Amino acid sequence: MARELHFTPEEMIEAVCKVADKARHYPPTKNRAAWFATVFREKLGEARAEMLAIKKRRLL
Repeated sequence: MARELHFTPEEMIEAVCKVADKARHYPPTKNRAAWFATVFREKLGEARAEMLAIKKRRLL
């Protein structure tokens, strides 16, 4: 899924960590596969935003 959306391996790792954190606090009760797919897409976007912000700070 992440490769189709052109995310880097670093972004994928960060997203998986974020999904694990969210699952620890708000575990899915029904349809776990759909929950994971939805949350993973959300966290991929957050991971990309964080990586871009870090890169921008380094350039300044």
